[in-house]
Amino acid sequence: MSKTKTTDAPFDGVYFPLRLRDKLSGSLRASALVVEAPAGYGKTTLAQAWLRPSLPPEAIWLRHVGAEESPKAAWRRLGKTLAEIDPARGESLLNLGPPNEDNLGELEALLRNLECRSPTWLVLDDFHKIAPAGSPSLWTAFLEHDCPFLRLVILTRPLEPSLMPYAKSGQLRLGPEDLLLTVDEIAQGFAGLEPDRELILEIHRRTDGWPIAAALHLRHCRESGRLAPADLLGGLLRQVVWNRLDDNFQNFLLRLSPFESFGLDQAAFMTGSETLAAEAIAFLQKEAFLRFEAASGLYSPRLALWDFVRNLFAELPDKTKRETLDRAADWCAKTGRRDKAVAFCCRSRNFAKILAFDLDGLEDAAQKELPDKSFLEVLRDISALLSQKLMRRRPLSTIRLAFELFGQGGEDDFRKILGEMKDLVERNGRGGRNERDGRNERGDRNARGDRPDPEKDKLLGELRLLEAFAHFNDIGEMGRLMKEAAELTKGRAALISPQNSWTFGAPSALMLYHRQTGRLAGELEDMDFYLPYYAAMSNGHGAGGPALMRAEACYNQGDWSKAVIFGHQARHEARAKGQTSVQIGAELLFGRLALVRGNDQAFETALENIDRAIRPYGPKADRLEADLAKADLLLLKGRPDEIAGWLRQEPPSELFGRLRPQAAPFAGLCRAGYLLSTDQPEALLGEAPSALSQAEGLNFPLAQMRLKTLTAAARLRLNDRAEARSDLKKALLLAKPDKLFMPLAERRQELEPLWDELPDLPAELSAMLEQLARREPDRRKMSKAGRPMGLSSREYETARLAAEGLYSQAIAERLGVTIHTVKAHLKSAYRKTGAKNRLALHQIMRNHG
Repeated sequence: MSKTKTTDAPFDGVYFPLRLRDKLSGSLRASALVVEAPAGYGKTTLAQAWLRPSLPPEAIWLRHVGAEESPKAAWRRLGKTLAEIDPARGESLLNLGPPNEDNLGELEALLRNLECRSPTWLVLDDFHKIAPAGSPSLWTAFLEHDCPFLRLVILTRPLEPSLMPYAKSGQLRLGPEDLLLTVDEIAQGFAGLEPDRELILEIHRRTDGWPIAAALHLRHCRESGRLAPADLLGGLLRQVVWNRLDDNFQNFLLRLSPFESFGLDQAAFMTGSETLAAEAIAFLQKEAFLRFEAASGLYSPRLALWDFVRNLFAELPDKTKRETLDRAADWCAKTGRRDKAVAFCCRSRNFAKILAFDLDGLEDAAQKELPDKSFLEVLRDISALLSQKLMRRRPLSTIRLAFELFGQGGEDDFRKILGEMKDLVERNGRGGRNERDGRNERGDRNARGDRPDPEKDKLLGELRLLEAFAHFNDIGEMGRLMKEAAELTKGRAALISPQNSWTFGAPSALMLYHRQTGRLAGELEDMDFYLPYYAAMSNGHGAGGPALMRAEACYNQGDWSKAVIFGHQARHEARAKGQTSVQIGAELLFGRLALVRGNDQAFETALENIDRAIRPYGPKADRLEADLAKADLLLLKGRPDEIAGWLRQEPPSELFGRLRPQAAPFAGLCRAGYLLSTDQPEALLGEAPSALSQAEGLNFPLAQMRLKTLTAAARLRLNDRAEARSDLKKALLLAKPDKLFMPLAERRQELEPLWDELPDLPAELSAMLEQLARREPDRRKMSKAGRPMGLSSREYETARLAAEGLYSQAIAERLGVTIHTVKAHLKSAYRKTGAKNRLALHQIMRNHG
């Protein structure tokens, strides 16, 4: 490679070829520039080194960098930045607070109408950290702002399609393919040099045009005249970067590698030296391997370097890795990020240390960091390390561990810990006490066990609450123990988080808590009496539950007017206390009522409300519960292809592995309903015994009844009338004592040949069947009136507005739904009508009108 004279500046950093610069020139006129690419593609360098110097002298450049923080904090920081552009609207954004279903419309209007009087470029860097604070419709409004002086520059790693709105006229969007370098463009990066063609081809082969990888190869070529011999980026980084670092700097990087980014205090904590941390950070910044985010005060390493360092970390001795990860856990606990602390403990498999963090975020951490283990296996690993000493030091964490074991089906471990903790607390005094001299574990004098001890009473209250779940789902016995727990705790209990699913992920309170046939009335009374005690010490956990259970009972007994009343009560009480699982159950009930009454619009609204009930960062159980609730409705509606993919595709063992054991029978029902709807009766009958066994083991008679109804329908399709009649009789036996006949009536058409073969059909069921049969013509008429090709009312309305020329966002605003819902309805409308585009859809709608 020979040098030639040139006036060009030597290559430094990521190279931007002429092709990209020509495309970027259009961004100076665009209302928004969106650059979406993985780390290492030079997005920030592109904005800082090329776009900013290209602006007119009077332009204002305002950069806002996303950080690892809560959505609430992210929204607050963004609002403060926007206030620098438009003080009035920025202040309004801050006053309205983070987006929710009540203020979303106002926030969208404020973003759409931002004003500034001077040419302003607002750069949102690391937008992928900001995006979860808003919603697709909110970011669409921002991108479609009406201010002629404002230019948005969005720099982000790849986002889920639902988070990044579509690009429209006036916006420029660049993806990874726009930033990748061709062979000729890599050659242009050797400004002032004449490299061999083979060298250029080799760089492109090793990097696939990845900008930062190409840049590092180019830098090495300039320094040594040849390509690094090591394969791909790892070897290059070792030669160009790692070998240039002294042992202290290398140790610094290895110690910090568990984190995505870090601050100076964090680096000093992890390395034990503030001086070393400051020196290492200064050096790495100078070498362009670290970038500082002023907004968050954190340093972010280049991804290529970080991947390389993490690979080295993985090769360290196990003891060194465990010490580093435990230190990282301590830092996270110190700074209040207990969920992250738990995640690091999972990585180091320091299960004993997890108890120090009250198991916060353990389930999510275990799924991410220990993919080879189920959550139940992780809990059992932790419980195996329990000792009397550890239980005395961490009594509340031990109780929470037992509760998690209960929720995951670890019945034996749950009862073992419960028994040991009862013995420890009730016989030997409160946890943490040295009984010989009345001192606690810190050595302080305390009142002896024979005197009133509020701390012991509170711990006993937690134990009584835990013990109540040993009697699941006997409401009377559970309630008695919960009442005793409330009297002992005299306030909030630590065991239950109001954010957790009250229904364990099952969308039916009646299925969950109706235990004994013939005792439903008493169970409802027990629920009404005892739940207020539980709710009082759990900050409203389960609010709306008793009303939901009663509403479901009324529905299944054919008293639909009362079902509506109690359903509204359940929804109202649940919303007031943020009880998502109960809200989902209420919407499922309203969807069923809509089907009975033939109200397609109410049915679609129920489906939409189920989605709306889910909190963006809520428990996984809530998201799965929503899938179950929608599947139950869609299957009754005859739309099996629209249920969640995991319910359609996964075998039963994997299906139930996703869920808490208490929700598994409902999933079994959905799975059976899907197999029946898709004409797979043999598969249904093959899988049903497992689901029935689970329902019987949990004392869920309603689930057993519904499953027997489905197996009867499956046997009838196989022309096995005798066995079908037998299964239907078994379902009737379960339904009669409490007159819960609706599950049978819902399948009246599939079971129609059998009704006349049951001479002792209860009068209430006969009346219900007749009532539904009379409504059937009206329902068919209502569902098809004025709508072509089987479109639902919402699909028809969405298609009509689209045919009139409205875009998805405008349709969403007109109908008061999310843009995601609009797109789902349009997709379904295209499929049902056969239209390939909006013009064809317009023609179909016009012909029908």
